Amino acid sequence: MHETPRRPAPVPPKDPTAAVLLELLPGFLIQTFGVGHLYAGRVLRGLFIMFGYWILQGINLLLCLVLIGYLTLPATWLLFMILSPIVAARTAGASRTEMAWVASEWAS
Repeated sequence: MHETPRRPAPVPPKDPTAAVLLELLPGFLIQTFGVGHLYAGRVLRGLFIMFGYWILQGINLLLCLVLIGYLTLPATWLLFMILSPIVAARTAGASRTEMAWVASEWAS
């Protein structure tokens, strides 16, 4: 018996706007970045951003003992508020482009 190869189920494209909102809202409200990356399908990157941010902020809290932390703590938050949504949107947009390419390959 010869079985026909099965194609993997296509993953629905991710919306870059949703990825940005999932980065900004939890980041602003509960200091949790990386959710937009999890949504975009980049689980390891999302977890790395999430735990990396918390570790950096823990270090910044310790630096508050020598006063420099009062500058680095909000700077770290601001940096993550700017860069993380940009990267999440690009990741979600890339998954949308990849899906168009995979769909065209399967059609042929």
